[in-house]
Amino acid sequence: PFIDLGCTFFPIFYDDLLKPFDPAGEEGIRQAELQSAVVNDLADGIAAQCADAQFLFTPTHYATSEKLPYLCRLHELLDPRIETVVTGVDPEHNGVIAHTLSDAGLRRYAENFGRRPFVWDNFNAHDVAVNVLHWTPYRGRGAHLDELCSGLVLNPQNVYLFNLPIFGCLGDYLADPRAYDPQASMRRQLVALLGEEGAPLGLALSQWFTAEWAEYRSAEENLPPLNGTLEAVQRVRLRETLHAIFAPLTDFEDRFRRTRMDPQAAARLLPFATALQRYAAIMAALCAGTATPARAAADLEALERFLYRLPASLVEYAKRVFEELE
Repeated sequence: PFIDLGCTFFPIFYDDLLKPFDPAGEEGIRQAELQSAVVNDLADGIAAQCADAQFLFTPTHYATSEKLPYLCRLHELLDPRIETVVTGVDPEHNGVIAHTLSDAGLRRYAENFGRRPFVWDNFNAHDVAVNVLHWTPYRGRGAHLDELCSGLVLNPQNVYLFNLPIFGCLGDYLADPRAYDPQASMRRQLVALLGEEGAPLGLALSQWFTAEWAEYRSAEENLPPLNGTLEAVQRVRLRETLHAIFAPLTDFEDRFRRTRMDPQAAARLLPFATALQRYAAIMAALCAGTATPARAAADLEALERFLYRLPASLVEYAKRVFEELE
């Protein structure tokens, strides 16, 4: 039926099986032999009816460029016309939600398995937190993905509109990977989505609502570090610093509502503007001495209970501040 509809690209995925196996053991080799036999047979059958057919296969273990026996045997047996998916190639980071995709790691994949990888990039996804906003510009990727990969796809966020600036950044990257500037690209994409007036507010949201589930960038990077118990003078300085950061954000939602921008985008983003303003108000009141740590903690709990949209790092940071200033 798919061939009759005109499809020529056929992905076959063996990822996230209910019964996992050890890719370094004998079962890994056995699974590689079974999977390659099935997929090669499917490719032959489809190609017999569709001369232009292309094939993509996701192995069960898809997050590494290392020479696992399963992957070595799989690539040895798999038909060369079948491209294979990888989500991460750098062993120092989470391979499923890749912090980086380095040129060296991609070259290692090709050297180890004899074919260029097809990158399934989870940079933008947030499967475990569907109500949050990830607006970190596309980054952490080598400058030669266009040469080292056979293909690249970006796993989207659940709300389509939230993806548009990141998709645009990916487009800028692919247009000229060697000269790509993540921050400059993000600003251009936010102007395209929100207009010149709305773009600065979009950049502010990007500063606080980051793709932190993948540890690309935590919102805590905008805040003074909390390392151990603070002395009295340090607590005073912490209050002053945090008040200077958050006081200008205590009218963020109000400014957002007054700013001319695309109404659909404004409606989608308004809850995050609200969450940021309320969080800022809690922190500013605490640092100005008009709210106790206990009162601030109660207000934060209420905010989290009803919105569920604040980045986890901001919530945890606030709780540590409450403890320090109690």
